[in-house]
Amino acid sequence: MKKNLLILIIFLLIAFINSSTFADTFYVRTDENDANTGKTNIPDNAFQSIQKAKNTVVARDILQVQNGTYNEAVLITNSGTQGNFIIYCTNGEVIINGENSSPYCIKLDGADYIKIEGFNDDF
Repeated sequence: MKKNLLILIIFLLIAFINSSTFADTFYVRTDENDANTGKTNIPDNAFQSIQKAKNTVVARDILQVQNGTYNEAVLITNSGTQGNFIIYCTNGEVIINGENSSPYCIKLDGADYIKIEGFNDDF
């Protein structure tokens, strides 16, 4: 009995430690709403703006932006950590058009350990 209890405690401890090391993925789609959770790429779940999603991500997270044109400027101020980058990536052709809102499309302001992959800018 004690051996089974010890095995159960060890198993739960390992599961807890491993669950805290997984990355979350947040999704952005032009046809969604920023009041959503951003946790899945299905209707009524993804975020609408990259800015909202970037305010949600932390070290080791992935922010995946779906096909479309986003009329916003993205100011990235939160950092990943060494070995736990925040990854901004695209699924399809993504254009960030900061023309109406700012002189930049994507700007890193004091943010470290960031990877940006697949974006196009449209000035």
